[in-house]
Amino acid sequence: METETHDDDGPTVVGAYSHGADTLKAQPGRLILILFLFVVLQLPANGGESLGDVGGVLGTLYQVLVVGPLTFGLSYTFLIAIRGQVPEVGDLFAPFQRGYLSAVAAAVFLPIVLMISALPLVGAMGIAFIGDKPSPLAFLGAALLVVLPIFAAVRLSFVPYLLIDEGMGPIEVLGESWARTKPVQLTILGVEALSAPLLLLGLLLLIVGVVPAMILAGLALATVYDDVASDELDAGEDDSLAPAS
Repeated sequence: METETHDDDGPTVVGAYSHGADTLKAQPGRLILILFLFVVLQLPANGGESLGDVGGVLGTLYQVLVVGPLTFGLSYTFLIAIRGQVPEVGDLFAPFQRGYLSAVAAAVFLPIVLMISALPLVGAMGIAFIGDKPSPLAFLGAALLVVLPIFAAVRLSFVPYLLIDEGMGPIEVLGESWARTKPVQLTILGVEALSAPLLLLGLLLLIVGVVPAMILAGLALATVYDDVASDELDAGEDDSLAPAS
């Protein structure tokens, strides 16, 4: 289902959040329940610290084998919701049913790519503190290099949807997300940037507002993906209907 979130130039930040807000108002209880379950299922990843090194290893394994796929599942439930369907608790576990190994691999590859994109920033910060006096030029370089991990995060933001919704492999989703986000990268950046003040506002509302703020940001990003996916589907149908030359 194509959502009315864009003008002739593509999806917009306002349109994405507007559609996300309408979706949240339509089924708040179900979305809050799914997010709450997701948070609860993350807790064991940090529960093994009292067991020392063994607990740390177990926590890391749980993070990779369970939390990573669940994170993709949460994104998928938001996608189902903005399409006008009713997400079920079971949809949170979709990655375990649709290519679990691909979900685990993607959960490993994605942070590695993001960490690599941040290496120039780490190097510049290290140079800035070499010697007795911090280097102003190095600080300036570091400020500029902050763009790299942000840019990478934006261009890889479609990975969860492509992995679960379209069943792509862990390597394929990285390249496909990079390609599909190119026309809407500024919109995605706007959606992500707006999520920060929304979360801050939620904290100011005695923390109660954090949950709907998190859900709204997730719904807005899912809306941008769905808009792009719908446009590509329409373009594919037009090509198939075009007369052969």
